[in-house]
Amino acid sequence: MAIYSITDLEKLTGIKAHTIRMWEKRYSIITPKRTQSNIRYYDELDLKKISNVAVLNHKGYKISTISEMPSTELEGLLSEFTDGELINNDALDAFTLCILQLDEDKFLHLINKNISQSGFDETFNVLLMPLLDKMHIMWLSGAVKKVHEEFLIQIIKKKLYQQIAQLETKPSHQIKFLLFLTSFEQQELSSIYAEYHLRKLGFKLIQLSKELNEKEVLDAIQAFEAQFLLSFVQEEKSLEFIEEIIFNTGQMNPKPVFILTGYYATMLQQDESRVRVIHSFQQLDDFVQTLIKLSDQNFK
Repeated sequence: MAIYSITDLEKLTGIKAHTIRMWEKRYSIITPKRTQSNIRYYDELDLKKISNVAVLNHKGYKISTISEMPSTELEGLLSEFTDGELINNDALDAFTLCILQLDEDKFLHLINKNISQSGFDETFNVLLMPLLDKMHIMWLSGAVKKVHEEFLIQIIKKKLYQQIAQLETKPSHQIKFLLFLTSFEQQELSSIYAEYHLRKLGFKLIQLSKELNEKEVLDAIQAFEAQFLLSFVQEEKSLEFIEEIIFNTGQMNPKPVFILTGYYATMLQQDESRVRVIHSFQQLDDFVQTLIKLSDQNFK
């Protein structure tokens, strides 16, 4: 079981440390534990209790009233207020609480509700990715465990694959994209989202496993006759792999264009006609929208 300092509780719930201490002393909302060396700490049940109290307090319930509620009454009220509403920008919202409890059913219920109300793209960009960034920062700071971040990653992957499965229709453009990652990269989510976005726009596309070696990637490029190759170069170790692909595709006719992103991507921008470096999904979208316009003009 994870343990938290009062500073951790403040970061995770958005409730100031002095307020938490006041709730402890006046209302016995939670009771801190102590280590053998007499250092105060809190456990996951305390974190859950504080976050729950914060939700009800934000909704107008007085702390004195909340402190006297039986747990069954408190949980009943909470079920009415966990439809994806945030406590505040820094608070432990309903989604984060589900992640900490590894409650997949509740998390999916909240996500699906957001998708039905706002659409998948907005839910992904406005909620899921910022939530993933938050989890990663919390993991680096030691506030949560790696399993919490992994829990969120796997759910996002499932939702992306569900969306991709719904796009299995005949492409509306003849332009072909091939997406690949080296074995050194950890950008699976970004690559899967790029696949979803490109398929949604109607491009022909294949996504390769990151387990393939250079020769196998080259075989796929030739067999598919890919015109554009999209990859991520966040790790320095990926440079040699992609340099090899760039060199060998130089013998092909026509030669495919590389769209690269990541910290080391600019180091591979040797040939302006063959390598495009992008720094965001917005830049990728701008690029492909230009391709669509050019493609439409060629068919008029």
